[in-house]
Amino acid sequence: MSSADKLITFLGRTFAGHVHDYTRLKVEFPPEQPWFQDVSVLLDLGYLGICKDYQGDPFKLPHKKPRKRKTKPNPQFSQPWAKASQPSSG
Repeated sequence: MSSADKLITFLGRTFAGHVHDYTRLKVEFPPEQPWFQDVSVLLDLGYLGICKDYQGDPFKLPHKKPRKRKTKPNPQFSQPWAKASQPSSG
């Protein structure tokens, strides 16, 4: 954790292996305590559940971008060709 002027205010212990940031936060700062009640907290998308689990000032999370979707094909190319435009076989 750091302040707005990048002063490190807390450095947690190191976890071995693959551990999510939010899981680590819940170990270091149990949700039952009012840890973030009087501070403004800026977070990344790794902490999406914090608003439900912790009490405090409104947490500032970025907006989640929508998933990429396949674009709709061009309708003029997706229409079946007219029977008259197809070559006849005989």
